[in-house]
Amino acid sequence: MTDNFNIIKFLRSAVATGASDEHLHVGSAPYVRINGFVKKINMPALTKEDLDDAIVEIAPEGKKSDILNKLDVDFMFEIPECSRFRVNYNRQMNMPGLVIRNIPHNIPDMDALPLIPMELNPKYHFPDLDYVSEMKPLANTEVMSAPVKGLMTILIISPEIFVRE
Repeated sequence: MTDNFNIIKFLRSAVATGASDEHLHVGSAPYVRINGFVKKINMPALTKEDLDDAIVEIAPEGKKSDILNKLDVDFMFEIPECSRFRVNYNRQMNMPGLVIRNIPHNIPDMDALPLIPMELNPKYHFPDLDYVSEMKPLANTEVMSAPVKGLMTILIISPEIFVRE
């Protein structure tokens, strides 16, 4: 077991560095996503015991007793005055893994986001909306685009913009 691995300390540090996600797997050092880029953390590879201990520490009370026997579990976790987390605990080839998404306490108001209006153009491709068989813009609709830290774009699309045929 990695003597210095502590899931709470690790998550606090990840939040402080601006990470949005953490990926922990047996046999590898943890990875974090910061500004859209996945970076390997300079620390020893995690062991099965590290991850088993971590999941038992952060799992909800009602799931702690049998969580290590599950193949896939999703739950929320909070470190007060730090962040909330959406946690996915999974087992692949009988080895545990954790994928954690940080959910900040202070979610900005829509008016506080630097949104730039952009007219909807049918030639735009929205890869996250590939499940829609055919997209058609409705009259006088807009898509809002916002650069986030200069590296990502948030698209806020009204559900009324597209219709399914």
